[in-house]
Amino acid sequence: ATAYGGGYATAPKDRKPGRVPFWKHPYFRVALVLVVLLVLIVVFILLGGCLQTGEKSGTVTASHTPGSSLAATVATATPVLPATTPVIPVTTVSPPLTPTSSPPITQPVPEEAAAAATATPPFLIVPGKLSDDPYPISTSSLAGRIHELINDNRAANGLAPLAVDPALDGLALNHSTDMAANNYFSHTDLSGEDPTARGNASGYTCIKYYGSYYTYGIAENIFQNNLYTSVTDTNGVYSYAWSTQEEIAQSTVTGWMNSAGHRKNILTSTYDREGIGVAIASDDKVYITEDFC
Repeated sequence: ATAYGGGYATAPKDRKPGRVPFWKHPYFRVALVLVVLLVLIVVFILLGGCLQTGEKSGTVTASHTPGSSLAATVATATPVLPATTPVIPVTTVSPPLTPTSSPPITQPVPEEAAAAATATPPFLIVPGKLSDDPYPISTSSLAGRIHELINDNRAANGLAPLAVDPALDGLALNHSTDMAANNYFSHTDLSGEDPTARGNASGYTCIKYYGSYYTYGIAENIFQNNLYTSVTDTNGVYSYAWSTQEEIAQSTVTGWMNSAGHRKNILTSTYDREGIGVAIASDDKVYITEDFC
């Protein structure tokens, strides 16, 4: 049986990314930090001038710091410092742009029903032996062929091709391998991390700026295929209808293109790179992950 989960997108379903309020924009925050630094420098200079005046006269009057009783109190309570006392500079570190500063615009699209779901077979299916497969599958070659078919569909819709991103390839392969090893099928792994969280954990962040707004997060398509389309039991002898590598690639991309959420990810014009990872489980299921940025 083949199945695919709902496409995980970087923006809420059926809604374009909204404008970020100016006070949440990263450039505004940088400007705010610069203003704070400037104010600190001015205050530091003024305090330094008052201390130097106090050293010369021995007293401090209200006329030196009008309206600031705190400054006068500190100056009179502190012993006169030698003129050679070094000045310790004040440094404020600008906070880096982190995922927590981004607007919560990354929401997963609800999972769709599995495609071509089948009832429980009347007999126990015994996995086929890979050595008996007349069409040996190379997971890396299969991933490359799926990438070609994805770009064929983008070209047919007037879109630029997606580049291969080795880092996204690694993220996708890790997720496919994890699903194959632990027998689950979801955008969220067993530790509760979605595609964007897995990217952050590996040091990969996808942020795209579009003038007045920006998007944050990794989009993802997943597919569960199989090395054969059917199993026949003849008096305890099993025979398998093995699929070629091309058939697996074609059925995967066709399934995605026939699903609204996956098709939307594939045909999103702002994505310019992707990574694809393929893993084969011990029960002959083929797990395919496609990550976009």
